[in-house]
Amino acid sequence: MKLLIILILFSAPVTGSTPPDSLTLQECYEEVMKNYPLAKQKDHYTSIGDLKKTSLSRGWYPTLDLSGQATYQSDVTSIDFSMPDIEVIPGQTISIPEPDIPEPPYDQYKASCNIKQMIYDGGIIKNQKQLEDAGTMAEIQRVEVELYKLKEQVNTVFFSIILLQEKEKLVMLILNELRDKQKVVGSGVRNGILTPNDLDNLNSEILKLEQQIIEINLGKKTAFRILEELLGTEIQSNTILKAPDANIDAGSDIDRPEYKLFELQNSRIDASEKLISSKQMPVIAGFGQLGYGRPGLNMMSDEFDSYYIVGASLQWNIWNSNRNRLDRQALLIQKNIISTQKETFDKGIDIALQKEYANIEKYEQLIEKDKEIINLKNRITERAESQLENGIITGHEYTNMLNDKLEADINYETHKILLLQSKINYLTIKGY
Repeated sequence: MKLLIILILFSAPVTGSTPPDSLTLQECYEEVMKNYPLAKQKDHYTSIGDLKKTSLSRGWYPTLDLSGQATYQSDVTSIDFSMPDIEVIPGQTISIPEPDIPEPPYDQYKASCNIKQMIYDGGIIKNQKQLEDAGTMAEIQRVEVELYKLKEQVNTVFFSIILLQEKEKLVMLILNELRDKQKVVGSGVRNGILTPNDLDNLNSEILKLEQQIIEINLGKKTAFRILEELLGTEIQSNTILKAPDANIDAGSDIDRPEYKLFELQNSRIDASEKLISSKQMPVIAGFGQLGYGRPGLNMMSDEFDSYYIVGASLQWNIWNSNRNRLDRQALLIQKNIISTQKETFDKGIDIALQKEYANIEKYEQLIEKDKEIINLKNRITERAESQLENGIITGHEYTNMLNDKLEADINYETHKILLLQSKINYLTIKGY
């Protein structure tokens, strides 16, 4: 049987109008997405990304540093300067005295303040920030993927509680019915119509049902505690979980958060490729130096002196042994890995959808049989009531018939809830 509609409609509004003693599945989804500890990582990744981008922006700020050194060297520059004698008149020469050129000191000292300002970086900082943005978005989406997986856990716990609540209702109906019959059977025993065994059998069944109520309540308590841990909020033990309505369309598109993660991972690789290209561009910077030392810029002086230097620098890596080509090949392999991961994920989704679709068809057929069985059991128990009161059947036979009716009712309600859970699981697998 083809399943038709793509929407999932939840039975109660999300906020505001829902009574405090009830809870919808949509509210559970919202609470787990908001309160689960993993959700806090999204803000952490955002903060880390902002800090890294701020740090990258500082690359356009001028840098200022101080440096100093003291050295002693084994030799210094010296100039051997001598002038030949000049003949002024024949037979007479004039000697020019040698200039007094001081020898540079062997011990030298230098202290300087250096400033550098980026003028053009080839787009490196811009592309680094884009890469950081892409990485941050991918990490945040990875958290979204992990949070989405929690919806499957919420579905399991949510519907297990609904099953227990429905089972409790049915058991209480039969229990109350037996308690009513307890008075009738007691009267029949006193009047000699029924035997004390009939009353004992009835009392025994009442005790068994009371045991079931205890087990159900303990099961609900445990399930509610698990749900509290998932949602990160307190839930009262008497809270009624409202089951949603769910209709599905087998041909609708899949809208899982994993697909956005695959796209963001590819975007991060694209940003890495742009960064590689920008590193091939020239880098231009201006610089200045203000210093004091012995010697200063005049290497022939043995005096302390101040000095300054200003200028511009150019760096251009015109050949890097094909490193950029190898980096691009590595990025291409990463893209192929992501493509393979997507194909694997697609297959897993298809298998999971086929499984849930089969469950839906199974429960739909079982429910039709459950209805026929319940009709038969109702007619049987209706006849058994008067037969018990008239002593035609024993209390044991009557309780057996009533247990059969209870089992049929429980099977019917269980199959209805499991059908709804399979539909919800189907929609969850598709991303709705």
